[in-house]
Amino acid sequence: MRANNTVKRLEELKADADATRLLKARTLAYERHGDEALKQLDAIAQPTAEVNALRAKIAATQSTNVEDLEKRLASDPANAAILGRLCSLYRRSDPLKSRGYCRRAYDAEPSNIDHAAGFGAALVQDKEFEGAVNIFRKIIAAAPDNATARANLATALFQLKRYAEAKVEFRWLTDNQPRLAGAYLFLGIIHDQLGEHLDAAANYQQYLRLADPVENKTDIDRVNLRMPELQKLIKKGGK
Repeated sequence: MRANNTVKRLEELKADADATRLLKARTLAYERHGDEALKQLDAIAQPTAEVNALRAKIAATQSTNVEDLEKRLASDPANAAILGRLCSLYRRSDPLKSRGYCRRAYDAEPSNIDHAAGFGAALVQDKEFEGAVNIFRKIIAAAPDNATARANLATALFQLKRYAEAKVEFRWLTDNQPRLAGAYLFLGIIHDQLGEHLDAAANYQQYLRLADPVENKTDIDRVNLRMPELQKLIKKGGK
């Protein structure tokens, strides 16, 4: 926001056009609007080494050619942009390789939230939940509205059976993304595990209202199987 305000002020003052475009391109790139950032760079009359470096960084973050990226990385092994992109591209096809690239990207630019999130997500996928919790706690301290970090932290805490902590994160998700069916399912399970049967039933019911009947059939069946026993526990508790 501060950078956007600075750009707007420079444009109003009719400051050096190339310098303003470069700052605007940096802001757009940070906000993940790579194509718009490249348009700003293309409009710069006299490209500098700084402009070319930003262009290369944006190209790396948009590339899907892992072979080309790895070749470029061989001559620039600490390039955080390339490492971060490889971290993302290998996430599904080769989780072990992805984790290595994620760690290196994080080590190269530890203050970059995207690299930290990528590394944390790789740890979750690799079932190293304690390490993931530490990473996502740091991310949320810097960016409390980062829903992806919240979801990954909630998942890691759940897997560690740290239900009270996980409940806080899943509750944040349902408060901020009320159509997110999965969060209600996890909240239902957490309340169930903690013996909070009324809250468990309420969240299970919300999950049943939101869940896709085909895609989530297995979980829906499990919840429907659990609900009668849960209702008995609620009645028993009421007495």
